[in-house]
Amino acid sequence: HAGAYVNGATRNQSGTNGVTVLQPGVVSYISPEGEPVYLCDEFNDGTNTWVLDARTDTWVAAGTAGAECYLAISASTGDPIFDPIWDTYDTVIEAIIALLTELDEIILGVEREVDKVICPALALLTGTYGPVFINAQGDIYIDGAPFWDCPPYDVIWP
Repeated sequence: HAGAYVNGATRNQSGTNGVTVLQPGVVSYISPEGEPVYLCDEFNDGTNTWVLDARTDTWVAAGTAGAECYLAISASTGDPIFDPIWDTYDTVIEAIIALLTELDEIILGVEREVDKVICPALALLTGTYGPVFINAQGDIYIDGAPFWDCPPYDVIWP
């Protein structure tokens, strides 16, 4: 099938397969009914141009014989199939968020265990010591600013 012009981009023709090269950005394209749409990921490192080969899921030199683009819209169902780079990006971001959430829970758990030991001892030291004030819960304030919060964790932090 013939290549298309999308957003004013130029077209390179190779045999019967049309290739449209676009600057990065959002692309809107309506394909003919029943025609598959392929998505080709390409980058230039300043010396070479590379494409993501759908068969091997690896970057290969542009023009490598047999390199294939990813199917973006199925010809049989018309359903979108997502770009593997964005799928990978989303997966990595989700994993990072999950890891940070888990680390936050671990740190919070460690703080709670430390509080079980520290706070009763601090509560015994209730009083003012120069710029340091310790209340009956064991909360510590330095120059009026909160420094350590013991259960019931009611200090309002700035």
